[in-house]
Formats: sequence, structure tokens, C-alpha cells
Amino acid sequence: MIMNDASLPERSDENRTARMSVLAWHQEDGKVYNMFTHIRHRRNDTMGPWAEKPNQIWHTTEFSTNEIAGAGEIRLYRTDTPLAHCLDLVKDILDKGVLDIDDIEICYTLERLPRTHWAYRNHIMPDDISVVSPFTKHSAKVTEFWGFVTEAQEYWQTILESGTSQQITSLLRSLGFRLDKRLDRIGNLMISGAEDHITSTLNKRTNHLRLSVRDTGRNDLPANIYSATIWAKDSRDTIVQHYIEVTKEDTVINIESEADQIGFAIYRQLDGQCIDIWEAALIREITFTTNITTGQTLRIHDSRRRIDNIVDIGSAYSVINVGGDSSDDMDRKIRQAVLGRISWQRDRDARQEGNLGRYEPDQIEQAIDFFLNLLNHRLHPDKPIYLADPFFMHRDLDNISERIYSSMFGLTRGRQLRILCGQLDVDSWLSRYPSLLTNHITVKSFTRKNKRGEDKPSFHDRYLITPDKETIITHSINGWHSQGVTFATLPYGVYRAEAEELWAMNIGRNSNGIYVREVK
Repeated sequence: MIMNDASLPERSDENRTARMSVLAWHQEDGKVYNMFTHIRHRRNDTMGPWAEKPNQIWHTTEFSTNEIAGAGEIRLYRTDTPLAHCLDLVKDILDKGVLDIDDIEICYTLERLPRTHWAYRNHIMPDDISVVSPFTKHSAKVTEFWGFVTEAQEYWQTILESGTSQQITSLLRSLGFRLDKRLDRIGNLMISGAEDHITSTLNKRTNHLRLSVRDTGRNDLPANIYSATIWAKDSRDTIVQHYIEVTKEDTVINIESEADQIGFAIYRQLDGQCIDIWEAALIREITFTTNITTGQTLRIHDSRRRIDNIVDIGSAYSVINVGGDSSDDMDRKIRQAVLGRISWQRDRDARQEGNLGRYEPDQIEQAIDFFLNLLNHRLHPDKPIYLADPFFMHRDLDNISERIYSSMFGLTRGRQLRILCGQLDVDSWLSRYPSLLTNHITVKSFTRKNKRGEDKPSFHDRYLITPDKETIITHSINGWHSQGVTFATLPYGVYRAEAEELWAMNIGRNSNGIYVREVK
């Protein structure tokens, strides 16, 4: 299959320079594989740190992975080249599956049909929502070829967990992409083209916002080409939301209230495409000025340039401590009220959805009811239930414990209840229950020897895994009456995977040092 140029960025603009960065995995057997390839291209007259005449020479940076035994090494290759030549290299990669760099053959496994999307420079957007623009002054149109290389993803995950964060940060800065936040992009080839026909900035002054849009190639910005929306918020309330026509003159919008967040979006009028988004949180400021008259006068201004206080200092040798708030008292109270409301609302919503329960020792009856309600779900009755509690076999035979255990055993009858504990030497209190109540229960202990050769629990987290929920439990059952307990449902499936992995281990001492024993 021959890749046509329609799948790649436009080649008509010859005045663009690309920086091609290849993160390559050199395995010990001599084979080299693409971990991630990032191509960033810009107009020559807006290149900033890039050379005016790209020399097409490859530069290499090695990343030490000595702590990862038998893994090989990571190298970063970079070159500056005209965009047209860079796209020729991409075509070769797609056609041949390899890239030759100084007699080194880097292997690629790419889907041939690319995906096109946008990367905006939104400064307050969480990293896990979308790809953020690799350019500080421009958003980018992205063409991305996916690789889906599982082995490389696992290796990169091992690197991220190896404690070499400082080296990784430096490496990713050169790569121009936060690959530490994007494990799913391992094996991909990404082409990011800066939307650098214009530059846009938004500034906040004392009582207004000022949007400046400039054409990077000419002095006058063409009319009827771009439109924009500008917004400002304070404590999550919208203070300003304006739609404007973008002109060569700066746009000034007055605001009558304080703001802690501002932003704008710019659109092409021809097709309505959003080509740039910028949003940022503001830091409240307070200004101190000192004027010397017969003595010293300290004037304290708030962020709206109003004078909060004037202090006369009578002597040059006087010492005075001045404390100032970073915002008006009312603004601070509003913000505190909003944050309090959000905290309460999220807590309430989680409780109403059955995803959170917090109980003090004197609320043990409510805690038991919440726990039993989690067990009472009958979805997928053929799937097992996992209860992990390192000290499950450590129990007091009092009325409270009796209710918890007997109710739990009764509610789960007809389903598999798999209990993971962390004790090797246990009593046989389970045998005191009739087999009719416990014949669906299997208990396994998982221990590991510590430095003194003692057997200790190999896990410490407490959790309940039902077919439809994963709930973390902060304390062992035998400690609820004295320490209280919190239940929190998690959406990740991490503990489910851990429970299944532990349960699948062979009885006896495993190669990872965990000793597994079936108690019941």
C-alpha cells in the first residue's frame, strides 16, 4: 500500500522548518525500536530557538537505564530539517517500516491511516484530558500515526517507576512531549504543526482585560479573518464572556469584579475552526510601596489599587511587621465558601451514590450496614467476591464481630467469597461456623519473610472487590470499633487486578518470595 500525501501535513508551504526527535529503544540483542517520534514544524520566521538554516545533522543523547537489568538503553535522536525533507522521511517510515540514522536502523510498527486532532495551550487543563500543545505561544494541528507496541509500553512504564525522574524530565523537554503522562502514545509518530500565522496574548490589568492578536508575517492583521471569545471567572462564577471580531487594534474589555481565571479562544471565520485556546489561573497580588517624607510611610494597596492602609514609621531604626491579605476580605470569604461547598457537595454526591462512607468508632452499626450493603449486590452472581484484610483471621468473638462475620457469610451464600489475609499461624475459629454457612468461602494467607526472617503479611491494603465495585477499606474489620473506618469506591480496577494476581499464585513459596497457604 502506498501512502499518499493527503495523509500528511500540507507540503505547499516550503518556508517551514521541522525538528524531528526520535526516542529509540536499543535492545541488548542489537535491535532498535521506536518508542516515540515527534516532529514539530514552524514557519522559518517564527522558529525562535531553531537554526535559520537547518543542517539535517542528527544529534544523539543517551539515557542511562542501568538500574533496569537486561533492558538495553534509550537514546534520543534529533535533527532540524526543512519540513518537505522531514515528510519524505515519514513516507519512507510508512513504506519500509524503518528509519536509517547514521547506519542505525530504527524499526517502526505503525497503523497506516493517521488520526488528526488539535493540541491547545491550555495552561490549566488537566494532563489526562487531552494532548497539550508543544508550543508555548501557539496551539497545534496534530497528525498522529499510532503504533500500539505493548512491549515498549511495559518497558517505558518500568523506566517511569525506576526513580530516574530528573533524567526523564530533561529527556522529555528535548522530546517536546510529556510522554511520562501519555503511556498510550508509546510507539507512535506524531507531527505537530504550530498554528503560527498569528500570535495572541491576553493580559489582565487593574480593571480590564486586553487581547492582542498580531499577524506574524505582516504589520496589519487582515479584517474579517478571525473571531474570538474572551472570558474571566472568579471563584468559578463567570464575570466576563464576550464574543468579538478580531482586528489589528487591541480589544479592551472592562471588568467590574475581581478575577482568578482568564482565557480566550480564537476561531477562523472561514470554517469556524478553533485555532487557539489559552487559559490561566491568576495569582492574587498585593503591592507594597514606601515613600519617605519626614518619616517613612508604607502604603499597602490591594489588587485593585485601592489603599488598604497607611503606616507612618517615625524612625529609621523602627522595626515594623506588616501583614497583608492577597485579596479583598469579601473575595477571600467567597472563595472559602465556594471551596467549602464543593467539598461538601462531592462528599454528599459520593455518599448518595454509595461510593463513600465515613464512620467514627461510635458509628459502628452504620459502618456494618454500609459494608453489608456492598456485599448485597447481586450483579453477576457467577463472579467471585474478593475481600483483602491482612488481619482477617485476627478477631474478637464479641457481639459486633459475630454480626459482621455471620451476616457476611450469609449474604454471600451461593457465590464465591475469596478472602485474602496475611497471617501464616491462625486459629480455627472459622470451623466453629456450620459448613452450610462457610462452604462457599476460601481463605488464603500471603506472607513474606522480613529482614529478621519473620513471616509478615505480603500486602497491607484492605479492599472489597465485588463484580460491580472496587472499594478500599481503611482499617481491618477487627479495628472498626476502636478506630472507625472509611469506605471509598475506586474506578480504576487496580485492586481487582492485584487480588486476581495474588489468588492465581501457586500454593507454597513462589519465586517472588511470597508464601501462599490455603487456610480454609
